[in-house]
Amino acid sequence: MRALKIGAIFVLALLGCSKEEQFYISFAQMPNVRILKYGTMSFETLKNSKQIPLSFELEREKYRIRIEVKSTVSPSVEIYEPTGSFFLKASPQSDQYAMSGGSCGGQIQEDDRIILVWAGSCGSESYKKVLEFEVVSKRDNEATQEQIPFRIESNGYHVFVDGF
Repeated sequence: MRALKIGAIFVLALLGCSKEEQFYISFAQMPNVRILKYGTMSFETLKNSKQIPLSFELEREKYRIRIEVKSTVSPSVEIYEPTGSFFLKASPQSDQYAMSGGSCGGQIQEDDRIILVWAGSCGSESYKKVLEFEVVSKRDNEATQEQIPFRIESNGYHVFVDGF
């Protein structure tokens, strides 16, 4: 019995916990943005989270842009044009989010959509946070450049059990 207690203490001594803040990408501060849906991010390990805007829409003269917050550990959003008459083209400057000493994020082209992934550690005001892409008409290939500023917001934290 004594050996079992010593073994249990030894195992507990080897385990540790880490606490990591959860971030998300927000466009709520944008003028003329419409928030379509609020909700919570779905993670079993997420603690102290709140309702956040999960879906945004920007209306332009010829098209609309829909932005959906994805439930991922790294902040990410999916951007698309909901009518299907236009497609989005990721910025050719794939290193636009590169910072000295590493990268804060990047764009992934998926068919007519774009996924923006960002590092939560790059949330300070010193980092340029502007989503840049083209909206292209499927009818006549006319392209419009978009530049949409965003913010990195905190939404709770995760507690993870670590082993040494």
